[in-house]
Amino acid sequence: MILYGIFAAVLVAMVAFQFLSDTWDFKPAKAHSTATMAAVVYREHGDPSVLRFETTFPRPVPRSNQYLIEVKASALNPVDFKMMRSRSVPQFLLPLPKVPGADLAGVIIEVPEGSSNKFKVGDRVAAMMPILSKWGSNADYAVVDERFLAKMGDNTDFDTAAAVPLAALTVYHKFQSLQQKDSENKGKKLLVHAGAGGVGSFAIQWGKLLGMYVATTASAQKADILKELGADLVIDYKAQNFQDVCQDYDVVLDPMSWLYEEASLSVLKPTGHYLNVPSSDWGLQNGKEITNGFLTFKNYVTSKVYNLLRPGSTPKYSLNSVSPNGEALQVIMDLLDKGTLRALVDRKFHLSDASEAYHYLEAGHATGKVVIQHGPKQSQE
Repeated sequence: MILYGIFAAVLVAMVAFQFLSDTWDFKPAKAHSTATMAAVVYREHGDPSVLRFETTFPRPVPRSNQYLIEVKASALNPVDFKMMRSRSVPQFLLPLPKVPGADLAGVIIEVPEGSSNKFKVGDRVAAMMPILSKWGSNADYAVVDERFLAKMGDNTDFDTAAAVPLAALTVYHKFQSLQQKDSENKGKKLLVHAGAGGVGSFAIQWGKLLGMYVATTASAQKADILKELGADLVIDYKAQNFQDVCQDYDVVLDPMSWLYEEASLSVLKPTGHYLNVPSSDWGLQNGKEITNGFLTFKNYVTSKVYNLLRPGSTPKYSLNSVSPNGEALQVIMDLLDKGTLRALVDRKFHLSDASEAYHYLEAGHATGKVVIQHGPKQSQE
């Protein structure tokens, strides 16, 4: 039992280190003393009503390894409003005032001295910014490390590019954790939860790229578009229990693990793989996030122990979280530009209407991504 406890503690430390290594901007850029920008900001935690659109917020000053980006479009993710409403995140990890947002697409307007020749002024780029930082993408300017940048192709517009980074990188990292050659996944059965969401919509497509049979959960009215993305089976979660339909699956990718974890593990083969996208309910209970907490910890550690002692006796369990990665994002952006991958954009809002956009996302009915357009305000789609 003591050895089990030590093993568990080591695993937790490894997961925590992996999460913080690239998602925490521990040395954030300083604010410019005179130059300002338009930005969406919150100075206290709460629902999207705490967001303020400010036109004179200080611009960030790039560090020695950072590029200054004029942001043309950004996108929202559930983690953005969950961080905004959470009062449990220490301020040294998430300083206030905070510019939310991790996804961006824009144009490089300043390069650091001594930089490589990989990027230059005028390049159209996309990036995922660190989640834990005072700076975010919902502003007209952002500073980004070179290792987080990826070039946009000529066939990709800014709105589409902004919809990609965090969600697609989540899927990319999760499939990498299978630790198999792509050819070894051909013909295997994949279940993707919440297929109409940002992560789910990319996961369906990635599974099909690997030649997998893909089932997904979604509402009935979204079945047609998910089949267009490649889903072989769409399970109406309002009318069916997925565990009554799916048996002996090889992989489950679960962005709704707070709700589906135990049932998802039950539909896997002993040699299967559970890809947990760490999540919480979109609502709050007594002001707190609803998560699986200890259950997730127990399942994760148990899987590691059993597969160490008796490989193949119980499904493998991956809990790694997404982090910015320009090299991986470049692979994704190239596939997007070729039309091999598709980004679903549900609605577009102007930066000045970001509070409304966050309220819309938090309602939980978006199909794909919600995008923020920057620059002069025009009629939004």
